[in-house]
Amino acid sequence: LVRVAHENGILVYAWFEWPEVSQRFWEHHPEWREKTALGTDAHVDWRYLMNFQNPQCMKAVLSDVKNLLTSYDWDGVDIGELTFESLEGPDNPGTFTPFNKESRQEFQKLRGFDPIDLFKKESPFFWENNRDGLEQFFAYRKDVNIQLLKTFLEAMNRWKKEGNRQSIKNWGSRA
Repeated sequence: LVRVAHENGILVYAWFEWPEVSQRFWEHHPEWREKTALGTDAHVDWRYLMNFQNPQCMKAVLSDVKNLLTSYDWDGVDIGELTFESLEGPDNPGTFTPFNKESRQEFQKLRGFDPIDLFKKESPFFWENNRDGLEQFFAYRKDVNIQLLKTFLEAMNRWKKEGNRQSIKNWGSRA
């Protein structure tokens, strides 16, 4: 498909909407699924979200991404998004992420409370009564997103410099 597109003057970009990887990845790795504030697997809307804060999950995702990017003659990469879900914000804890083990432990270490307490009405950190706690969690999510994006961009730049395929050296050269 990529070759035929190029023969017809069409540019082709790999497109990622992380932390969605694929339904297949989700099905094969239930231990790496992202969790919502309700503690459920984060299958939010059409997306099957994975826990990129888990080192084994991130390693597997980076391996899959590298394989995809070095197997085809892409013209570039489009990172459509890398975000944590919260379709209606804290009003809908069933779509609010990340509440995986790693994020909860890291946030508690940084801020002194488990972010799950933001959703317990009896907690002094309940989000409706403690906007500061919620803002701290929003800031944490932003910082984690920045770090995850940095990880992906650094890996892609490293692969491009390695030049495993001629096409990877030329990302964006036809644009």
